[in-house]
This record gives sequence, C-alpha cells and structure tokens, in this order.
Amino acid sequence: MSRTLSFIACAVVLALGAAAFASSNTRYVTDCSKAKVRPGSITITCGDANAAVIDLHWSSWGGSEAHATGKFAYNDCKPSCAGGSGRTTPASVTLKGRTVCHGRSHYHEMIVHFTAHHVPSGYKRYSPFLLGCPLG
Repeated sequence: MSRTLSFIACAVVLALGAAAFASSNTRYVTDCSKAKVRPGSITITCGDANAAVIDLHWSSWGGSEAHATGKFAYNDCKPSCAGGSGRTTPASVTLKGRTVCHGRSHYHEMIVHFTAHHVPSGYKRYSPFLLGCPLG
C-alpha cells in the first residue's frame, strides 16, 4: 500500500511540475494592450488601427521564432488617411527575439513579408516592427 501511495505521490508531483514548466515556457506577443498566444490578428498601429496582420494561421509557436501566414490589412490613406480605404494583401509573419514583460516571455520583433507582387506604399518587401510590452 505504501508503495502505491508513493507512486501516486510521485506521479502527482511530476504532473504538477510539468504543468508549471509548460506555463512558464509559454511565449506571448503584444497586441497593443494585450498579451496573446497564437492570435488571429495583431494590430501594428495601436493609435488608429490603420495597419494590422489578420487571418493568421500559425505553423509554429513558442520557440525562438513563430511563423504564420495571413493578410496585411492597411489604410491606403488616399486621398488622406481620414478618407482612405481599407486594403489587404497576402503576407507571412515571423515573430522573433525575446523580452520579458510583467514576468512573461514575449516575442520582441515582428517581420511582415509581403508575398504578393504589390508591396503597399511606405513599406518594404520585408518590413520589421518592434513589439513592446502590453500596458498594465
């Protein structure tokens, strides 16, 4: 009986340790004021939401890099940003780098790769964006 109890106690300790290890290894990305895991979208310009990556489908997450495909949504600002139109273009996203925010590991940089022939005005084929910590 004591051998069975010892086995059960060891199994519980291992399970709790594995859960703690898994949660401590979770990697987040900042989407304006929120920390997210495998988000469906990430807003790039938080003040006016004129640029974002949307419809994200993650092929990898949690390691030194995360990779997704989706769309880059942006305001073409023609004739002005207030009067501009919303547009989208295919893009892939790579998250990399590491920073610690509020005790959590976050990706530090996002690179948007425009995969279609057209690259939106003001951007490069590979456009990097630094990601900060969520507020609060």
